[in-house]
Amino acid sequence: MATTISNQTPKSNPATANEPAKVAAREETKDDEIAVTWREEEPAHYILQIQSLPFLLKILSEPQVAFEAFEACGYKWSLILYRESESGKVYLSPYLRIMDIQHLGHNWKIDALINFFVYHQGKNRYITIQDGKVKRFSAEKEESGFSRLMLLTKFIDRLNLQENTCKFGVEVFVVNPKKEKGECCCSILDLHLKENTVTWPIGNFSKASELQRFKFSTGNSE
Repeated sequence: MATTISNQTPKSNPATANEPAKVAAREETKDDEIAVTWREEEPAHYILQIQSLPFLLKILSEPQVAFEAFEACGYKWSLILYRESESGKVYLSPYLRIMDIQHLGHNWKIDALINFFVYHQGKNRYITIQDGKVKRFSAEKEESGFSRLMLLTKFIDRLNLQENTCKFGVEVFVVNPKKEKGECCCSILDLHLKENTVTWPIGNFSKASELQRFKFSTGNSE
């Protein structure tokens, strides 16, 4: 799904759809836990394109901004960008919130892997941000993401101001699907041996002076 906005407020603000949102205490994202890679392929599930950098800076002046919900892996999600401050520095924090949780029942838990993307205009590729950790969403924690991921000034420096546009992206992969399937397999050889077992007694084995031979058949062979 792709969403494009220019110089107007997003059509819907899903931040209010699950009010009051339940967010566990945020843990600071450690640099050594984050994997940053490059790729040319677009994000599979959601792309947000903002066609006005002044408007982007305007919405990032707010404590948080949530964008239109999208569907992936059978659930609805919303990208949320938080503005967080610490020691006089301003950080950008991308988060993902699960939406429409009313039909999930009680004590629901959903585990998922999340990839965030930022498009680099100069290199014509996406910066992929992930930590390889499974994020758990539940009735007690409807959001998950990276706290204080990047300094806002550093993020702006990576944008191509001449293009006057930027793109974010999200991929989310649920690792505990709604219906689990399993199979049990055994080898044909095991079944064959169980159904075709041959035993025979050998009397006075310790006193036998010569090799004894026995004939038996299995299937169509002897």
